[in-house]
Amino acid sequence: MAIYFIRHGQSVFNAASLNGEPIPDIVDVPLTGEGRQQARDLKTQVKELDIDHVICSPLTRAIQTALCAFEDVAPITIASGHHEKLCSPCDMGRSPAALARDFPGLSFGHLPEKWWYQTPAGRDGFEEEPDDHFFARVRAFERSLQTLSGKTVAIVGHGLVFKAITGKIMSNCELLPFEPQMV
Repeated sequence: MAIYFIRHGQSVFNAASLNGEPIPDIVDVPLTGEGRQQARDLKTQVKELDIDHVICSPLTRAIQTALCAFEDVAPITIASGHHEKLCSPCDMGRSPAALARDFPGLSFGHLPEKWWYQTPAGRDGFEEEPDDHFFARVRAFERSLQTLSGKTVAIVGHGLVFKAITGKIMSNCELLPFEPQMV
């Protein structure tokens, strides 16, 4: 078994941050043109790895990356445990129905209606995901990787999640081999 972490391609949020522009107040940001090209370039790299399965975050930028790199290469499953930490509106998700309309070839019916961090009851507006909640979610996802056996799997996800697991800050569309620790 082999596991590879892949951070999504450059998103609209990443590009604005990089260029010192105002951060767009967009929910579930997509890839930029450069991000799509990064994902297409990644396809060449992953062909050599004989990936059997792809597990992808339900955020649009990750889905777009997975489709560009793995469509017609390996089956893609959407899972919500490794979605990005909710730090800004771009990290908020969309309903399974909305995702299914945009990505009809993938299955989203197993996701809860609101699978991203929700502000506790009684509080209004956007609220950042607390660190304790984020790290507990990431640890649960990391433990779930131990159940993967006999397959070569790519996990398409996000920078803060992969940093929490590996301690490494990954670049857009970087591929990082990962060996789960038995917990």
